[in-house]
Amino acid sequence: MENVDINGFNTLDGAKALFQQLNCIGQENCFVVAYNRDYLPSGTPNTLNSSATIVGMKNGGIVGGIAGGMVANAITNAANQAEEEFQNTLDNDLKVIFNRGKYCGFLINKTESGIGFIPLMNDYKLLVKVEDFKTDLENFVFISNEKIKSIEVNKLALNFGKRILKIKFNNENNAATAWTLPMKHKLIQYQEENFNKFITLI
Repeated sequence: MENVDINGFNTLDGAKALFQQLNCIGQENCFVVAYNRDYLPSGTPNTLNSSATIVGMKNGGIVGGIAGGMVANAITNAANQAEEEFQNTLDNDLKVIFNRGKYCGFLINKTESGIGFIPLMNDYKLLVKVEDFKTDLENFVFISNEKIKSIEVNKLALNFGKRILKIKFNNENNAATAWTLPMKHKLIQYQEENFNKFITLI
């Protein structure tokens, strides 16, 4: 299977063809694209660390900057430890879904028996744009309905064109996505129609 850029799945036929290659076509199919709100490209400098250091230097000179940096490092280390502990609770499929350092989005097919997820990459660019998306078909995962606890689509504050897609999984910590689901997109021809369909299916 060959990976494709946005031109390979921006039409309904293109998206369907990808999922057909992966044997993930049901009686009912609903294709949508979601962005990973937790995406932080691997190797990106920790913004919390940088901001805290800068604030410390403004407020307390060099000593304050050092102290601010130490606090930021402690927070960063704690966050990294929490992330590692969280990842250790996940099976291989959920590790793909919750990979925030590699995948900036997902091409989704909701069927009557579960949901297929094709991971999307953007060459580790910090700014996420649909036109940069490329598929990672080798890491496609299918999650059956039995492993999905709930699906919610909620409003996003001050943004009328997007919603929060929260998929909660049946695992030991009820892991849940925090993805952005655009209501429509000019490059994804089926997004608007299938957004409305997706809402009726959950």
